[in-house]
Amino acid sequence: MTASVESFAHGFKAGLVMEDAADGAVVLRGRTVLDARELGHALLPLLRYIDIPKDAIKLAVHDGGFELRISRRIAETSRSALGAARTTLMFWLVAGLAGASLMRVSQGLTLLVWSGALLVGAWMLRRGSANGRTMLAARLVSAFSVMAHEHKLILPPGDMEAP
Repeated sequence: MTASVESFAHGFKAGLVMEDAADGAVVLRGRTVLDARELGHALLPLLRYIDIPKDAIKLAVHDGGFELRISRRIAETSRSALGAARTTLMFWLVAGLAGASLMRVSQGLTLLVWSGALLVGAWMLRRGSANGRTMLAARLVSAFSVMAHEHKLILPPGDMEAP
C-alpha cells in the first residue's frame, strides 16, 4: 500500500463502528461530495467486490458526510463466521460420539465431556463471529481507502464527530 492509501485507511478506521449498539450493524462513516443516489451508484462495484448484496446496506448522505450501514445478518454470515460454525459442528459431533462411547464406562465422565464440548463450542462460535466482523471491517476499510485514493469521491471522516 502506498502512503496515501495507508493514510486513507487510518482515517476510515476512525469512522468505523464494528457493532452498532442500536441494531448490531457494521457502520462506516466518511465525507463525500456526492448525493445519496450518486454515491450509491459509485459504491455498487465496490460492494460487489467485497460480496455485500445491495439490499443489505443502508446509505445516508447528509451535510457532506455519509454513513454506510451493513446489516447484522451480513456481518454474522461472512465466510469466517460460517467456517467457525462448520468447525464447531464437527467438534460437537466428535465430542458427542466420544461421550456416547464413554457412557458405558461412566455417566459422570460423559457429562464432563459433553459439558466441556458445549462450552468450547460456544467459545468457538463467538470467536468466529467476531473474526467475521473483523474481516468484513478490514475489507471495507481497504476497499474504501483504495476508492478514496483513486477517485477522490469519498474521504475519511476527518473532523466529523463519530458517535
